[in-house]
Amino acid sequence: MIAGLARLVLVVAALSGSGGPAQAIQTAIGSQILEDFEGRQLGATSINFCDVAYPALDCLGTLSGGSVTLATAAFPANSPTQVYIGSIITLDIVDNFDYSWPAVAAYVSGSAPIRFRAWEYDANLGGDRLVADFSTNGSDSNRLIAFGSDSDLQFLTLIEFSSSTTFAIDDFRIGLPDVAPGIPEPASWAMLIAGFGLTGASLRRRRATGWRTATPTG
Repeated sequence: MIAGLARLVLVVAALSGSGGPAQAIQTAIGSQILEDFEGRQLGATSINFCDVAYPALDCLGTLSGGSVTLATAAFPANSPTQVYIGSIITLDIVDNFDYSWPAVAAYVSGSAPIRFRAWEYDANLGGDRLVADFSTNGSDSNRLIAFGSDSDLQFLTLIEFSSSTTFAIDDFRIGLPDVAPGIPEPASWAMLIAGFGLTGASLRRRRATGWRTATPTG
């Protein structure tokens, strides 16, 4: 699964506002995926991030809550002509126990403050835990919002942009070029290691009990 993300081009399926499928191409820089919304059908609402080798199986997240539209003076594009607009835009990881993203970035435009929130999977809670929550000051035009870096890796499973009014995002980036997604959250590793340890201890106890039972007593 992870190896497919290293390809230079990922083919992604998007559902149009009328319900029909639209095909588009996302650009990958190593393991980072860049979605600039160019070449997409206007009105497309859901954008899947999938492995080109197994697009029906290896979709690692879905961007939803908005729609693709032409850029305007109020919603300018950071790259050529198209943006994604909405009032609550989310990227939800399909399998948040096995997959996470180390970083996210996007250019945002809007007349009101835009709130950014991000969650990671916490095995101790058995669900997502909020790890970032901040807002812009408002009246933004292609302002960069970024969270996570090579020196500050995250384990993101749910990302949300929201505002009291419609806003736009463009040049949405998920992941980092040199860090592949699919790294379990640290607590998950701890839980797995603990589980292996308990299993090993249980087996040792059973073997010890069996040897004692078989030892001659006379």
